[in-house]
Amino acid sequence: MTIKKLGVITVTIGRDSDDRNFSLYGIPPQEEEKPSLGIFIEEEKEDDHYAKVNEACEKNEIVIINDLGPGRILQYHCRYPKKDFGVQYLNFDAIKTIQLRDEGFNITKWHCLLKHGQNMRYHKDILVYSQNTRAPQCGQVRVWTARL
Repeated sequence: MTIKKLGVITVTIGRDSDDRNFSLYGIPPQEEEKPSLGIFIEEEKEDDHYAKVNEACEKNEIVIINDLGPGRILQYHCRYPKKDFGVQYLNFDAIKTIQLRDEGFNITKWHCLLKHGQNMRYHKDILVYSQNTRAPQCGQVRVWTARL
């Protein structure tokens, strides 16, 4: 987990006491045109604020839609190594949305086992979401529709 310190930057305008010896782009100080005002940038030491890298990142979504037909129920079991939602059911035309965040260096992979039919005999275990870089992805949406 990376933590980034956030601070306040103040810009102060005033006379630069070392203008005589300062040079831009390698131009000798005597040939350079000098402004009478300089700019100083300093950081104020106020309250420290910390933010996790993933905090500002919009959550990713896995969307599962049952389009099997009237009266047909979709059974789904979605999981990844740190979370298991257990077996759940989705009626026809219903939508299930799972929100998640990527874990950064640990590649996040979600699998769902989808089943339907008499005694749930038709099934498919699919990788429904995979983080494609070691950096967290933001606002990713993966839509999976079950249909005959």
